Order: sequence, then C-alpha cells, then structure tokens
Amino acid sequence: MAVLPGPLTNMLTRVMALRDMTRVPDSSVCGRALQRGVRRVRFAVALGIVGILCAIAVRRCVFRVSGLSMYPSYRDGAYIVVLPLYGHFRVVGRGSVIVIKNVAPGLPFVVKRVVGLPGDCIDAAGSRVGPANGICLVVPSHYLFVEGDNRFSSQDSRDWGPVKFKTVYGLVLFPPVK
Repeated sequence: MAVLPGPLTNMLTRVMALRDMTRVPDSSVCGRALQRGVRRVRFAVALGIVGILCAIAVRRCVFRVSGLSMYPSYRDGAYIVVLPLYGHFRVVGRGSVIVIKNVAPGLPFVVKRVVGLPGDCIDAAGSRVGPANGICLVVPSHYLFVEGDNRFSSQDSRDWGPVKFKTVYGLVLFPPVK
C-alpha cells in the first residue's frame, strides 16, 4: 500500500469522517423520514415541470375568437383548440377552419374557413368556387383562398388576396363546426 504525504492523509481522513457523520442508516426512523421527504420533493419538482409544459401547450393551442367574422360557427369570445401544423398542410382541405398568423397589420391571428385550394378557380366576388360570368381568379400554388362564415362582416382573401401556406398556424379541432 502506498503511503500518502501527511497533509493529504489528514484531508482524506477528515473527508471520510464527514461522510460517515452525514450518512443516516436506512433502518432508522430518521432515515425513512428523510427518504420520504426526498421522494416528496422529487414528486413536487416533476409535478411542477408537467404543469409548466401544460401551460406552454395551452398557450400555444387555445385561442379566443374575437369578432363576428366566423359567426354563426364560432361566436365572439368562444375558445377554440388548434392543432399547430408545422408545415404539414395535407390535412387542410376545402371547408377546413384554420388559424392564420400575421396576415394583416394589427391582426396577429385570424380564424377563417378554406374556400379555395391551389389551382381552384374562384369567381371575382369570391363567394364560390367556379367561374361566374366568365371572370375567374385562379389560386396560385402554395396559397389558399380563405373567407369568414359571416361574409358581410369579414375581412378575408377578398380583401387581402390568397394567403400563403407558411402563414397557416394550425387547424381548428374543437369545438367542431355546427
């Protein structure tokens, strides 16, 4: 066995003694109480982390409808649950209700219904798919034509033009359209 220099041996002896003083036997009442306390702290930390993750999910997936553009499907003040799409646009079809981001100044998010897909022919008034009176607007690729359900009180693609796929935030899941 190697002999350590004097100061190093003294320090090692003190560390070992300190370790023995802080160790609580598992069979003692105090040791079991300490283990329960540690388990409770771990549970509280895990619960806190889950709570934070839930708050983030709610913040990103729950929106409040403001205005009458989607009336009668969604009333002013109604809450909707949105599935963020993250670039997966195959689930968006004609008739889907979507949330669009940054489509117009002062409107961070808007809720609209998809009326036209890329390649669709929208009449000049924007009220139906297909040519009316021979005047037709074709929706470009990577764009959608959207409208509010309350067409008389809605700012939509008739005002802004078609919206890009990349401005679509998500698909409305709940409540389902009546």
